[in-house]
Amino acid sequence: MHCTALSSLRFRLLALVLLAVLPALALVLYTAAHDRGRDRRAAQQSALRVTRGVSADQSRFIEAARQLLASLLPPESIKDLNSSDCDARFAARRLEFPLYADFSAVYPNGDVFCSALPRSLAASFAGRTDFQRVLETRDLAVGSYDLNKDTGRATISLGYPILNGGQIEAVVFGSLDLMWVSHLVAESKLPIGSTFTLIDDNRTVIVHYPDAEARIGHTLDDEGPLLQAMRRQREGTVEAVGSDGVPRLYGFTPLGGMFSAETYVTVGIPKSVAFAEANRLIRNNLIALGFVAVLALGAAWFGGDAFLLGHVRALLRTTRKLTEGDLS
Repeated sequence: MHCTALSSLRFRLLALVLLAVLPALALVLYTAAHDRGRDRRAAQQSALRVTRGVSADQSRFIEAARQLLASLLPPESIKDLNSSDCDARFAARRLEFPLYADFSAVYPNGDVFCSALPRSLAASFAGRTDFQRVLETRDLAVGSYDLNKDTGRATISLGYPILNGGQIEAVVFGSLDLMWVSHLVAESKLPIGSTFTLIDDNRTVIVHYPDAEARIGHTLDDEGPLLQAMRRQREGTVEAVGSDGVPRLYGFTPLGGMFSAETYVTVGIPKSVAFAEANRLIRNNLIALGFVAVLALGAAWFGGDAFLLGHVRALLRTTRKLTEGDLS
C-alpha cells in the first residue's frame, strides 16, 4: 500500500513537471504559426511582385516591337523592292533578333511578298484578324497565339502598318517568341522549384518555366483553385497544388497591355521552400524543449527520490513502528 502511494506521488511529481513544460510548448507552437503566416504572406507577395513586373515589362517589349517593325521596310522603297533581297534582309534581321521566330511583309490586299522563312507562293494574310485590325486602326495590332508544333514554343503575331503619304503601303508582321517572359523570370531570381505560367483566355498554357516542353499546350482544370481564384478576382494570391503535385503559393495578375484581358501571368512558390526557415526554427525549438523536458523529468525522478520520497519513506517507517507500539 505504501509503495502504491509512493509511486502515485512520484508520477504526480512527473505530471507537475510536464504541466510546467506545457506553456513553453504552447509558446513554441504559437511562434511557429506566426512565423509560417509571415512567410506565407512574404512568399505570396513575392510571387505577386514578379507577376506585376512581367505585366509591366510587356509594354516595354511591345514598344520595342513597334520600333523594330517600323524600321524593317522604308516606305519609299516598297514599290521597287526585290522580293529576294527583301527575304534576305528579313532573314538577317531574324538572326539579329532571336526572340522573333519570323518576319513577314504583306501588301494592303493581304498578299505576302516578303518573309524571313520560306513561304507558300499563295500565302495571304487577308483573312487574319490581326491584319484587318492593322488596316482599321492604322497602328500596331496584336494577333492570336500560335503553338509551333516543331519547336513546342508559343508565339504571338504583331502587325504594324508602313505608311507613305498617309496611305498604307504594306503591313509588316513579326512572330514574337513568348519565351522572352522566361528571361524576365530568370532575372527575378525566384526560389528553387518555383514556376511561371502564362495562360491564355482558353485556359491553355502558352508559356511555362521551367519544363516548357512538357507543359505548353496543356489546358488547366476549370475546377482548380487557381482558375477559380482568377474568376473571383482580377489579381491576388491563392494556395493550390500544381500540375506536378507540388503544393505552392501562387500570385496571379492579368498580362494587360495589348494582350487579351483574360491572359494571366502566374508565379508559384513551393510551400516547402516558403516555410523552410519557419520549419527549421520550430524543429530546433521543439528539440531544445524536448531536451529540457527530459532533463526536468530526470531531475524530478532522481531528485524527487533524494529530496522528497526518501523523507516520506523515513516518515512511513517511523509511523509503522509507532503503530506497532515501538515508542523509541
